[in-house]
Amino acid sequence: MLRAVAAPLPHQRPDTLPPGAEVTIVDDGQGVALALAAALESQGLETTICSTGAKVKPDTDAVIYLRGLRDFASIEESSAIAKDAFDAARIVAPKFSKTGGYFATVQDTGGRFALDEWCEPTKAVLGALAGLTKTAAQEWPLAVARAIDLDAGHRDVGALAQELAEEILAGGADLEIGRPDGERVRVDLETGRLAPRALPPLGAGDLVVVSGGARGVTAACIIELARRTRGKFALLGRSALPDIDVLEAENDDAVVKRTLLARAKAAGESISPKDLGWRASKIAAAREIRATLAAVAAAGGQAQYISVDVRDVNALCDAFEPLRAQWGPIRGVVHGAGVIEDRRLEDKTDEQYDKVFGTKVGGFWALCAATAQDSLKVLCAFSSVAGRAGNVGQSDYAMANEVLNKSAQIEARRRDDCVVKSIAWGPWDGGMVGPDLRAMFEERGIALIGLEAGAQIFANEILGDSADVEIVVGSLIEANMDDAKHEPSVPTVIDREVRISTESHPYLKDHEIDGTPVLPLASALELFVDTVAVWFSANDLALTDVRVKAGVRLRKLDEGEVLTIHAERSTNGVDRAFLELRDADGKLCYTATAVAHPAPEQASIVPQTSDEAYEGVVYDGQLLFHGPSLRVLENVHRPGTEGMSAVTLTSTGAGWATPHLGTDPAALDGAMQLAVLWTSQRIDGLSLPLGVADFRALRPFDADRVTAVLRERSSNRSRTLTDIDLIGPHGELVATFRGVEVYKYRRRD
Repeated sequence: MLRAVAAPLPHQRPDTLPPGAEVTIVDDGQGVALALAAALESQGLETTICSTGAKVKPDTDAVIYLRGLRDFASIEESSAIAKDAFDAARIVAPKFSKTGGYFATVQDTGGRFALDEWCEPTKAVLGALAGLTKTAAQEWPLAVARAIDLDAGHRDVGALAQELAEEILAGGADLEIGRPDGERVRVDLETGRLAPRALPPLGAGDLVVVSGGARGVTAACIIELARRTRGKFALLGRSALPDIDVLEAENDDAVVKRTLLARAKAAGESISPKDLGWRASKIAAAREIRATLAAVAAAGGQAQYISVDVRDVNALCDAFEPLRAQWGPIRGVVHGAGVIEDRRLEDKTDEQYDKVFGTKVGGFWALCAATAQDSLKVLCAFSSVAGRAGNVGQSDYAMANEVLNKSAQIEARRRDDCVVKSIAWGPWDGGMVGPDLRAMFEERGIALIGLEAGAQIFANEILGDSADVEIVVGSLIEANMDDAKHEPSVPTVIDREVRISTESHPYLKDHEIDGTPVLPLASALELFVDTVAVWFSANDLALTDVRVKAGVRLRKLDEGEVLTIHAERSTNGVDRAFLELRDADGKLCYTATAVAHPAPEQASIVPQTSDEAYEGVVYDGQLLFHGPSLRVLENVHRPGTEGMSAVTLTSTGAGWATPHLGTDPAALDGAMQLAVLWTSQRIDGLSLPLGVADFRALRPFDADRVTAVLRERSSNRSRTLTDIDLIGPHGELVATFRGVEVYKYRRRD
């Protein structure tokens, strides 16, 4: 449950607004911008007013977005303002995400974010501004972001400007600040209990239309509601429901694809992998839809499926007429449809915004319009904690869900005899959360909502005795709000650019594959360790689950190429950070997890190695293709039955002038070279290291040379798995690799 509670005014001017900072004020067109500019200039700030049709400058220090203070004649007008604010944030995102800034959206929804007072239906869309700002706070850890709600009413523009200037210069950690006349409030989340309703709003035979209700988590909720009410349900979805295919009985995706491929070949049809996947997904969707229809019937309800675009009010009206003739008036609407297109603000496209925002917001309005003549007993929107707290990569999704939340608040005040809810769900153990996302949430200590538990909560909210409209379910909200309040001086998210060139990394010219310099795994490890140095000591962390997703090809090494590294820290349980490295084209190339304070590492069991010299040519130009500066292996011993060893130069021993960033790329690359040599004893042909389960630099690389000792764990025809210890001149353990994966590699002709 959300509450607007009193909040004292802090007096801590944001570091991002020093005297002389350039503030861009996006004009409200009603005079507040001019008065605000004067108030801020009196405090030593420089201001620019951005008029209608103009764009904010990408290098500005601050943006104060005032167009949410306007009066709107239609929802279309207010929707255009939401998109305009999104565009402004997208313009400054490249700068604000890297060097910080100040970003504030200002709206008029009564001064309490529509929680306690009625406001015009056209202003429900202004919830999008707060959703945008909260996501900006997540994506820009060095910036200050504020969503401010002013009760403008018929107040003097000068007074509004002074109040707003006071708020901007006050600082503090609150993301959402309301200024109803004479007060200052913030939005808080409170827990509460549900009591059963004496007379539930829905009963046997009542008809409920449900968008997105045929599949996923919404389907689980409707099945539970059918069990409790014995109602009738029209499940709306985008997918057409084809005739039954025998493959719907097959749950193995690989078997389905093989059968579809065989069918295509028998028909003389050429089918692409993309088209094959699309056909298989249609089979899976039809299977799930029919399973939901059967489950509703088994629970005691009745259900039918209708293929329709939920955003098209005319199509909905056409679909509902025969439905009412068959089953009677519509008594409930549940809007569960939605799509996500996750990308950070600077990478979002207009098409993605329209798709995400249109499905959630346009679908809700279309459903309300198509049922305007029905006496609804229940109106429920499936929202998300992304709207409540913001979420990296989900600016449009957060905006859309906050619009749902505020639309529900307004609808609740318009409908006296209707239960209106907007349920902001945390991540479910199902639906859009697949195995990879599930593992990530578990790593971060975020509890997933089980299908059964979530369905029970949904039914309790619909049938229970509570007047609360905005409901938050799940634990992600707490994690996100904690991150949002984190002081900018110790960011929880780092996005940095690293320029790689022959000047900064001269040894890379000697690491070419197919004629193009490629970043070695050892250098990626070094960059990751350097990135998280603000959080962890280089000798007090482990890099785990290091994965090479794609090679970083440095086609412009002479002039320099810019790589980007994203690091996101979590302090839930074990202190760790999640890392990504992307090439100059934005392609994801490396991932890893940094874990603080690992348990002390021990040397692996010494393998049976040979004291005899390696018989082959170490740097033959094929297996080890490295040029002169990267030929760091010395005294390579012939492989034994369990492993092999060699001496490897450190960066100091190799004479590299480049600074060390907490590890030693020469010695680390030497360890990888040894792993490739070992793999050549097990696999015929060329190979490359593509993963490390656990890497630790336990102490500084002070010597010119260290000894690399490799022990095999396992091998097959395409991969070897080894452990490697780097040992100093006095027998001390300097660094360890556990689970080094080397795979067979075929060079391109």
